[in-house]
Amino acid sequence: MDKETFISLYNDEINKIVNQDAVRSETIKREREDGTLDNMIEGSTYIARTAYLKALNQGFNDDQAFVIGLRQAGYISDN
Repeated sequence: MDKETFISLYNDEINKIVNQDAVRSETIKREREDGTLDNMIEGSTYIARTAYLKALNQGFNDDQAFVIGLRQAGYISDN
């Protein structure tokens, strides 16, 4: 399949992806400018730290506690 055929077949999908990326980029830019992104990062960091410390207190080793903290904050998922 040549480039022109590919583009003609998948033009709508390509445009959807481009539009989604533009929206994401604009959202991140706005969240960075208004401080929302900083607040989300601070909140996630607090959650990770709290879960990490609790896991250490419950007898998990450092590596295990670190993974637990990251999971609780949403940085690691099983998916």
